[in-house]
Amino acid sequence: MPKTFEVDVESPISTTRVLDAFGTAAYWHDRFETFGTRTVVDQLTVHDTGRVDIVTVQDLRRDGLPSLLTKVYRGDLQVKTTETWIPRGNGDVTGELVVEVIGAPGSGGGSARMTPRGSGSHLTFSGVVRFPVPVVGGRIESYVGEQFSQHIPEIQDFTTDWVRAHG
Repeated sequence: MPKTFEVDVESPISTTRVLDAFGTAAYWHDRFETFGTRTVVDQLTVHDTGRVDIVTVQDLRRDGLPSLLTKVYRGDLQVKTTETWIPRGNGDVTGELVVEVIGAPGSGGGSARMTPRGSGSHLTFSGVVRFPVPVVGGRIESYVGEQFSQHIPEIQDFTTDWVRAHG
């Protein structure tokens, strides 16, 4: 059964400035370097409307995977993430994420909404993780869902610091 999760995060940075960061290649490079992930930007498109489309691919080496995953998956994995961020007016921004695991039967995704909150912003993210593997799939879904729930506030903190440093 898929694992769902929700995350709410406040930021002192406006939705406009967050969206501007998402449309900057340097932001993604710095973010991946900061978190030590083997992730590359496959595609980054900023449309005239302000919409940002980003496709990233993360290389997950077997030796860096949690033991629960190495028991099920014998090789290296890749995670392809497609994100779309769209300004909706009045400072509102919506986001859609689609996650595909290459080399394993896993997937996920979610919907995000950023809204103005004073001079800052509020992010609400609703996600789902699916690993349709008998016996251990539910444990993997719970583990990955928990990782996402913890990682999203860390990304928001990074984004706040990055925007402040890069104006």
